[in-house]
Amino acid sequence: MINMDETGISYSSGKITNLRNLSHSSIKTFNQCARKFLLKNQLPRQPTSPAFLIGRAFHKTIETMIRNKEDVGLEESKRNLNQYWETSWESSLGEAEQKEGIDWECTSPEQNKGVGTLMLMVPEIIEALCKLRPQTDEAGIYLERRVELRVPGVPIPVIGYIDMKDDMGTLVEFKTAGRAWSDNQATREVQPLFYLAAVQQQEGGTNLEFIHYVFTKTKNPKVQVFRTTRTQGEIMWLMETIREIWEQIEAGIFPRNPEGCFAYHKPCPYLNICWGK
Repeated sequence: MINMDETGISYSSGKITNLRNLSHSSIKTFNQCARKFLLKNQLPRQPTSPAFLIGRAFHKTIETMIRNKEDVGLEESKRNLNQYWETSWESSLGEAEQKEGIDWECTSPEQNKGVGTLMLMVPEIIEALCKLRPQTDEAGIYLERRVELRVPGVPIPVIGYIDMKDDMGTLVEFKTAGRAWSDNQATREVQPLFYLAAVQQQEGGTNLEFIHYVFTKTKNPKVQVFRTTRTQGEIMWLMETIREIWEQIEAGIFPRNPEGCFAYHKPCPYLNICWGK
């Protein structure tokens, strides 16, 4: 719970009692700052950011395009994608406004909608999307597939949603980014380990390849494709890391990390509560 001491400074105490699952993003938040993880689970949800909203709508656009796949030319693909983007944007906007609200951060809805419109006019991006070939199994097209990772010693699951598995059996993640990725950024990403470990548990198999499609929201948008291969040792490291984090959560250990207060080039939304006014 959130308490107030004699100085008038808000601080957090106690344990989290309503945690039903973990996720890649929650584990990432804990590693960034355990106190932020605690406050995020105790306080009402923060408003959605424009970057998150664009990413959500872009994912919906890709999913719609794949499910309505037709072998058409570049110009017709562009028209279709623009229509899918319009629908996905309005849908994502409505959901965010209804659930948690939106912090436009000195921008407007029209500006952010225009970012996606511009991205989907780039021939390189259209061609990359048209080449996507998802796997189909008894559950249907392998898109936005929910998976659960069970870690020994952790009573709740780590859940996630895989963007796509391609027709070669390789897991695929779509990212929108404010800047181009460096050559080794995909290698440093931990998220693929969650998905690979969960798929191994649920479906079996030994394919440890992973593909990132990174669509940049820059002045001149482009797509980057990164193919990486992970190891079984990395997956074992992940499982042990999650178990150690759970032990801290269960014990109510949520230390502050001052280095995480201004990560991602903007202040933590819980800065005033954590530091005091």
